[in-house]
Amino acid sequence: MKEIKILILLAFTAFSAHAQFTSLNENFNSSFCLGQGMNNYPGNWQEQNFLSLADSLAWHCTPTNGENGTGGMYCSDFYNSTVHPDTAYLITPPLDIQGYTGNVYMQFDTKTNNFNSGALLGFMVSNDSVLNNADSTVPPSNPLSAADQVGWVTHQVDITYYKSFTTFYFAFRYSTSTMPLASIWYLDNVLITGTPLDVSNVSKGMIPITVIGWSTPDQIKISYKTSENGIYDLTIYDLLGREVYKQSLNVQSNNSNYTITGLNLHSGMYILKIGNGTTYGVAKTIIQ
Repeated sequence: MKEIKILILLAFTAFSAHAQFTSLNENFNSSFCLGQGMNNYPGNWQEQNFLSLADSLAWHCTPTNGENGTGGMYCSDFYNSTVHPDTAYLITPPLDIQGYTGNVYMQFDTKTNNFNSGALLGFMVSNDSVLNNADSTVPPSNPLSAADQVGWVTHQVDITYYKSFTTFYFAFRYSTSTMPLASIWYLDNVLITGTPLDVSNVSKGMIPITVIGWSTPDQIKISYKTSENGIYDLTIYDLLGREVYKQSLNVQSNNSNYTITGLNLHSGMYILKIGNGTTYGVAKTIIQ
Protein backbone atom coordinates (compact mmCIF):
# COMPACT_ATOMS: atom_id res chain seq x y z
CA MET A 1 0.00 0.00 0.00
CA LYS A 2 2.88 2.34 0.82
CA GLU A 3 4.37 1.76 -2.63
CA ILE A 4 1.03 2.55 -4.28
CA LYS A 5 0.75 5.83 -2.38
CA ILE A 6 4.26 6.78 -3.46
CA LEU A 7 3.45 6.04 -7.11
CA ILE A 8 0.25 8.08 -6.92
CA LEU A 9 2.15 10.98 -5.33
CA LEU A 10 4.85 10.83 -8.00
CA ALA A 11 2.24 10.76 -10.77
CA PHE A 12 0.39 13.72 -9.28
CA THR A 13 3.63 15.65 -8.85
CA ALA A 14 4.61 15.01 -12.47
CA PHE A 15 1.19 16.13 -13.69
CA SER A 16 1.27 19.26 -11.49
CA ALA A 17 4.73 20.15 -12.75
CA HIS A 18 3.48 20.10 -16.33
CA ALA A 19 0.07 21.71 -15.83
CA GLN A 20 1.44 25.16 -15.07
CA PHE A 21 -0.19 28.40 -16.08
CA THR A 22 0.33 32.09 -15.53
CA SER A 23 -2.62 34.11 -14.29
CA LEU A 24 -2.10 37.58 -15.76
CA ASN A 25 -4.68 40.26 -15.05
CA GLU A 26 -2.94 43.66 -14.99
CA ASN A 27 -5.05 46.82 -14.80
CA PHE A 28 -2.13 49.16 -13.89
CA ASN A 29 -4.21 50.67 -11.08
CA SER A 30 -1.79 49.97 -8.21
CA SER A 31 0.43 52.47 -6.39
CA PHE A 32 3.54 51.75 -8.52
CA CYS A 33 2.75 54.84 -10.64
CA LEU A 34 3.82 57.86 -8.61
CA GLY A 35 2.85 60.44 -11.23
CA GLN A 36 2.21 61.19 -14.90
CA GLY A 37 5.13 60.22 -17.14
CA MET A 38 7.02 58.20 -14.54
CA ASN A 39 9.18 55.32 -15.81
CA ASN A 40 7.66 52.90 -13.34
CA TYR A 41 6.14 49.50 -14.13
CA PRO A 42 4.21 46.82 -12.25
CA GLY A 43 6.10 44.02 -10.56
CA ASN A 44 8.08 41.84 -13.01
CA TRP A 45 7.16 44.06 -15.98
CA GLN A 46 10.02 45.81 -17.74
CA GLU A 47 10.84 48.13 -20.62
CA GLN A 48 13.57 47.87 -23.22
CA ASN A 49 14.77 50.18 -25.98
CA PHE A 50 17.99 50.73 -27.87
CA LEU A 51 18.84 54.42 -27.60
CA SER A 52 20.74 55.88 -24.69
CA LEU A 53 18.58 56.79 -21.72
CA ALA A 54 18.98 60.50 -22.49
CA ASP A 55 17.52 60.09 -25.99
CA SER A 56 15.28 57.06 -25.82
CA LEU A 57 11.53 57.07 -25.93
CA ALA A 58 9.97 55.04 -23.18
CA TRP A 59 6.84 53.47 -21.90
CA HIS A 60 5.49 55.59 -19.06
CA CYS A 61 2.83 55.02 -16.45
CA THR A 62 -0.12 57.34 -16.07
CA PRO A 63 -2.33 57.41 -12.95
CA THR A 64 -5.45 58.82 -14.66
CA ASN A 65 -5.23 58.37 -18.46
CA GLY A 66 -6.03 54.68 -18.53
CA GLU A 67 -9.50 53.46 -19.39
CA ASN A 68 -12.29 55.06 -17.33
CA GLY A 69 -9.86 57.56 -15.81
CA THR A 70 -7.84 54.93 -13.94
CA GLY A 71 -4.17 53.96 -14.19
CA GLY A 72 -2.61 52.80 -17.44
CA MET A 73 0.53 52.81 -19.58
CA TYR A 74 1.38 54.99 -22.57
CA CYS A 75 4.20 55.55 -25.04
CA SER A 76 5.10 58.34 -27.44
CA ASP A 77 8.04 59.21 -29.69
CA PHE A 78 7.51 62.96 -29.19
CA TYR A 79 8.91 64.75 -26.19
CA ASN A 80 11.03 67.84 -25.51
CA SER A 81 9.61 69.25 -28.79
CA THR A 82 11.44 66.56 -30.81
CA VAL A 83 10.58 63.26 -32.49
CA HIS A 84 12.89 60.48 -31.27
CA PRO A 85 12.92 57.53 -33.72
CA ASP A 86 13.36 54.35 -31.71
CA THR A 87 11.78 51.02 -30.82
CA ALA A 88 10.55 50.44 -27.28
CA TYR A 89 9.21 47.23 -25.72
CA LEU A 90 6.91 46.91 -22.71
CA ILE A 91 7.48 43.31 -21.63
CA THR A 92 5.19 41.16 -19.50
CA PRO A 93 6.40 38.91 -16.69
CA PRO A 94 7.44 35.40 -17.84
CA LEU A 95 4.39 33.46 -19.03
CA ASP A 96 3.56 29.77 -18.91
CA ILE A 97 0.23 28.64 -20.39
CA GLN A 98 0.81 24.88 -20.58
CA GLY A 99 -1.98 24.19 -18.10
CA TYR A 100 -4.73 25.96 -20.04
CA THR A 101 -7.23 23.81 -21.91
CA GLY A 102 -8.47 24.85 -25.35
CA ASN A 103 -7.42 28.11 -26.98
CA VAL A 104 -5.65 30.82 -25.00
CA TYR A 105 -5.79 34.56 -25.70
CA MET A 106 -3.91 37.67 -24.64
CA GLN A 107 -6.52 40.41 -24.20
CA PHE A 108 -5.88 44.13 -23.75
CA ASP A 109 -7.41 47.58 -24.29
CA THR A 110 -5.71 50.20 -26.47
CA LYS A 111 -6.31 53.73 -27.70
CA THR A 112 -4.31 56.22 -29.77
CA ASN A 113 -4.59 59.91 -30.55
CA ASN A 114 -3.33 59.39 -34.11
CA PHE A 115 -3.35 56.11 -36.03
CA ASN A 116 -0.69 56.34 -38.72
CA SER A 117 2.30 54.53 -40.19
CA GLY A 118 4.77 56.79 -38.41
CA ALA A 119 4.31 55.36 -34.91
CA LEU A 120 2.60 52.02 -34.48
CA LEU A 121 1.98 49.54 -31.70
CA GLY A 122 2.69 45.89 -32.46
CA PHE A 123 3.41 42.63 -30.67
CA MET A 124 6.28 40.21 -30.27
CA VAL A 125 6.73 36.93 -28.44
CA SER A 126 10.18 35.81 -27.34
CA ASN A 127 11.84 32.99 -25.40
CA ASP A 128 13.66 35.54 -23.25
CA SER A 129 13.19 39.07 -21.99
CA VAL A 130 16.01 40.57 -24.08
CA LEU A 131 14.22 41.45 -27.29
CA ASN A 132 15.06 42.49 -30.80
CA ASN A 133 13.41 41.76 -34.11
CA ALA A 134 15.51 38.64 -34.65
CA ASP A 135 14.41 37.15 -31.31
CA SER A 136 10.76 36.92 -32.27
CA THR A 137 9.17 33.50 -32.48
CA VAL A 138 6.21 33.06 -34.83
CA PRO A 139 4.53 36.43 -34.16
CA PRO A 140 0.79 36.73 -33.58
CA SER A 141 -1.29 38.92 -35.86
CA ASN A 142 -1.68 42.62 -35.15
CA PRO A 143 -5.38 43.40 -34.56
CA LEU A 144 -5.06 47.18 -34.18
CA SER A 145 -6.85 49.47 -36.60
CA ALA A 146 -8.16 52.99 -37.04
CA ALA A 147 -10.89 52.15 -34.52
CA ASP A 148 -8.28 52.75 -31.81
CA GLN A 149 -8.18 56.37 -32.89
CA VAL A 150 -11.79 57.02 -31.88
CA GLY A 151 -11.88 55.41 -28.44
CA TRP A 152 -10.78 52.52 -26.25
CA VAL A 153 -10.92 49.18 -28.07
CA THR A 154 -10.61 45.69 -26.61
CA HIS A 155 -8.35 43.35 -28.61
CA GLN A 156 -7.36 39.71 -28.41
CA VAL A 157 -4.34 37.88 -29.78
CA ASP A 158 -4.51 34.08 -30.03
CA ILE A 159 -1.43 32.77 -28.16
CA THR A 160 -2.46 29.09 -28.17
CA TYR A 161 0.64 28.26 -30.25
CA TYR A 162 2.83 29.04 -27.22
CA LYS A 163 1.31 26.34 -25.00
CA SER A 164 4.29 24.19 -26.00
CA PHE A 165 6.73 26.75 -24.56
CA THR A 166 7.94 26.31 -20.99
CA THR A 167 8.37 30.08 -20.65
CA PHE A 168 7.87 32.98 -23.01
CA TYR A 169 7.39 36.76 -22.90
CA PHE A 170 4.78 38.91 -24.62
CA ALA A 171 5.98 42.40 -25.58
CA PHE A 172 4.07 45.48 -26.69
CA ARG A 173 6.38 46.91 -29.36
CA TYR A 174 6.16 50.65 -30.07
CA SER A 175 8.08 51.53 -33.23
CA THR A 176 8.64 54.84 -34.97
CA SER A 177 10.10 55.99 -38.25
CA THR A 178 11.76 59.17 -39.45
CA MET A 179 8.35 60.48 -40.51
CA PRO A 180 7.30 63.56 -38.50
CA LEU A 181 4.13 61.89 -37.27
CA ALA A 182 3.90 61.77 -33.51
CA SER A 183 1.28 59.61 -31.85
CA ILE A 184 0.57 58.45 -28.33
CA TRP A 185 -0.56 54.88 -27.64
CA TYR A 186 -2.35 53.99 -24.42
CA LEU A 187 -2.55 50.48 -22.95
CA ASP A 188 -4.72 49.06 -20.17
CA ASN A 189 -6.29 45.87 -18.78
CA VAL A 190 -3.84 43.21 -20.01
CA LEU A 191 -5.00 39.69 -19.22
CA ILE A 192 -4.78 36.06 -20.29
CA THR A 193 -8.11 34.36 -20.92
CA GLY A 194 -9.53 31.21 -22.43
CA THR A 195 -12.72 32.99 -23.50
CA PRO A 196 -12.77 34.37 -27.07
CA LEU A 197 -13.83 37.97 -27.45
CA ASP A 198 -17.24 38.51 -28.99
CA VAL A 199 -16.59 39.79 -32.53
CA SER A 200 -19.35 42.34 -32.15
CA ASN A 201 -17.51 43.95 -29.23
CA VAL A 202 -15.47 46.19 -31.52
CA SER A 203 -15.45 49.22 -29.29
CA LYS A 204 -16.64 50.46 -25.93
CA GLY A 205 -18.57 53.33 -27.44
CA MET A 206 -22.18 53.90 -26.41
CA ILE A 207 -23.90 53.64 -29.80
CA PRO A 208 -24.41 50.06 -31.03
CA ILE A 209 -23.71 49.78 -34.77
CA THR A 210 -24.28 46.69 -36.91
CA VAL A 211 -23.29 46.26 -40.55
CA ILE A 212 -26.16 44.62 -42.42
CA GLY A 213 -25.38 42.06 -45.11
CA TRP A 214 -22.40 42.33 -47.44
CA SER A 215 -20.69 45.67 -47.98
CA THR A 216 -19.75 46.63 -51.55
CA PRO A 217 -17.38 49.29 -52.91
CA ASP A 218 -20.38 51.57 -53.51
CA GLN A 219 -22.72 50.74 -50.63
CA ILE A 220 -22.72 49.89 -46.91
CA LYS A 221 -25.90 49.19 -44.95
CA ILE A 222 -25.90 49.80 -41.21
CA SER A 223 -28.24 49.63 -38.24
CA TYR A 224 -27.70 51.74 -35.12
CA LYS A 225 -29.45 52.89 -31.98
CA THR A 226 -28.99 56.26 -30.28
CA SER A 227 -30.41 57.60 -27.02
CA GLU A 228 -30.54 61.27 -28.03
CA ASN A 229 -31.89 63.17 -31.03
CA GLY A 230 -29.55 65.46 -32.93
CA ILE A 231 -26.90 65.82 -35.59
CA TYR A 232 -24.34 63.01 -35.69
CA ASP A 233 -21.27 62.62 -37.90
CA LEU A 234 -20.94 59.41 -39.87
CA THR A 235 -17.29 58.82 -40.76
CA ILE A 236 -15.45 55.99 -42.54
CA TYR A 237 -11.72 55.36 -42.07
CA ASP A 238 -9.35 53.02 -43.87
CA LEU A 239 -6.82 50.97 -41.92
CA LEU A 240 -4.20 53.72 -42.13
CA GLY A 241 -6.54 56.00 -40.22
CA ARG A 242 -7.37 58.14 -43.25
CA GLU A 243 -10.86 59.57 -43.46
CA VAL A 244 -12.39 58.35 -46.72
CA TYR A 245 -16.00 59.44 -46.19
CA LYS A 246 -17.95 61.78 -43.92
CA GLN A 247 -21.49 63.11 -43.73
CA SER A 248 -23.89 64.48 -41.12
CA LEU A 249 -27.06 62.62 -40.11
CA ASN A 250 -30.15 64.04 -38.42
CA VAL A 251 -30.67 61.17 -35.98
CA GLN A 252 -33.77 60.33 -33.95
CA SER A 253 -33.42 58.44 -30.65
CA ASN A 254 -34.46 55.00 -31.79
CA ASN A 255 -33.33 52.02 -33.82
CA SER A 256 -32.45 53.23 -37.31
CA ASN A 257 -31.28 51.70 -40.58
CA TYR A 258 -29.23 53.66 -43.07
CA THR A 259 -27.63 52.88 -46.42
CA ILE A 260 -24.40 54.71 -47.29
CA THR A 261 -24.14 55.03 -51.07
CA GLY A 262 -21.79 56.47 -53.68
CA LEU A 263 -18.64 55.42 -51.83
CA ASN A 264 -16.31 54.08 -54.55
CA LEU A 265 -14.12 52.26 -52.00
CA HIS A 266 -11.32 49.79 -52.68
CA SER A 267 -11.30 46.26 -51.27
CA GLY A 268 -10.13 45.91 -47.67
CA MET A 269 -11.25 46.55 -44.08
CA TYR A 270 -12.85 49.85 -43.04
CA ILE A 271 -13.91 51.41 -39.73
CA LEU A 272 -17.28 53.15 -39.41
CA LYS A 273 -17.90 55.69 -36.66
CA ILE A 274 -21.08 57.50 -35.63
CA GLY A 275 -20.73 60.18 -32.98
CA ASN A 276 -21.86 63.58 -31.77
CA GLY A 277 -18.83 64.62 -29.73
CA THR A 278 -19.95 63.01 -26.48
CA THR A 279 -21.17 59.55 -27.52
CA TYR A 280 -20.00 57.36 -30.35
CA GLY A 281 -20.05 53.89 -31.78
CA VAL A 282 -17.62 52.01 -34.01
CA ALA A 283 -17.98 48.99 -36.29
CA LYS A 284 -15.81 47.17 -38.81
CA THR A 285 -16.69 46.04 -42.31
CA ILE A 286 -14.79 44.26 -45.06
CA ILE A 287 -15.21 45.05 -48.75
CA GLN A 288 -14.21 42.25 -51.07
